[in-house]
Amino acid sequence: MGYGIGLAGLASTAEAIDVTSNNIANAQTVGYKSGEYVFADMYFKAADAQAKDRVGMGSFRQSIRRTSSYGTVVNSQNVLDMAIAGPGMFMLARDVSGTTPVETTNKFEYTRNGQFATDSQNRIVNQQGLLLCGYPADEAGNIIAGAKSVLKLDQGPLTQKPTEFSKIELNLDNRAVKIDNLAFDHTNSKTFSQATSQTVYDQYGNGHILGMYYKKVQSLPLTLTADAEGNFEFTASQAWSEADLQTALDDNTATLAEYEQKNAKR
Repeated sequence: MGYGIGLAGLASTAEAIDVTSNNIANAQTVGYKSGEYVFADMYFKAADAQAKDRVGMGSFRQSIRRTSSYGTVVNSQNVLDMAIAGPGMFMLARDVSGTTPVETTNKFEYTRNGQFATDSQNRIVNQQGLLLCGYPADEAGNIIAGAKSVLKLDQGPLTQKPTEFSKIELNLDNRAVKIDNLAFDHTNSKTFSQATSQTVYDQYGNGHILGMYYKKVQSLPLTLTADAEGNFEFTASQAWSEADLQTALDDNTATLAEYEQKNAKR
């Protein structure tokens, strides 16, 4: 009997090592859920399972739990690869009619593996050829939540549209020293305090780098005022002379009159 108990412990321990080895082998497998071996005491096989001093019959595998933790999101060279940050699954179907999956609800397959490509019909598929499903949208772009559709990559070029609205949010470092004795030169970092840029597009779809430069000329205290609803407004203003305004213009080609005209329309 003692030999059998010891053998049961060795067998379950060996299986637990197999689970750990499999986790290590799949360390680079995208979407893999690691396993956790759960040991259990075989006391219920003892002569008297209700006895407090029962000896038991060794250990065995109660279950192998799959962890639901989220792995690390890494970059990929494939433009169709996707990752889910947080809970969720990709829904896959094997059989479709046109663009509509014909799978029953319990036959859809779900995965966290976001490695996708396209098939001969430009439908988005995974490495096993299963079709990625989602929700269709109407002509206005509204999602139709009551239906499911196979996702297809449109090969037609998008309509070229120039950038019409741009927004930049940033913090300016007030610790920078004042620069009031040097003319602005975008090639000389000593003539501005901070710079940032973004890409904008013309009517032909060509990208252009829009550079913005900030030059500290004066430091003023920031005043915060709270209203009755607990919201805050901040005010920091300063008076500039015409010479200061002319110096602060972007490209040194606009005139002060053009600057004042633009601000009068706001």
